Amino acid sequence: KVSIYFLFVSYLMVVAIVTYNIDDYRNATFSLFDQNGKILQRNTIENKEGSFIYDLSNYPNGTYNIILLHDGTSAIKRFVKIE
Repeated sequence: KVSIYFLFVSYLMVVAIVTYNIDDYRNATFSLFDQNGKILQRNTIENKEGSFIYDLSNYPNGTYNIILLHDGTSAIKRFVKIE
């Protein structure tokens, strides 16, 4: 299970909070991609449950993908940043 929450800390900071609960988390990663497919951040999952915070403040408005890769399979969450 993967959830994405957005938190607007101030007019200067926008973050995406990704929470997860994965039974078999070994060899699993989360990656943040821009709309052109460029990887912006990558995180290795080290626990069954947890969260990552992606600071989006320095990224332009646009479409982004957070992709969970695990044992050759993937799950994608797409969102649009608009300020």
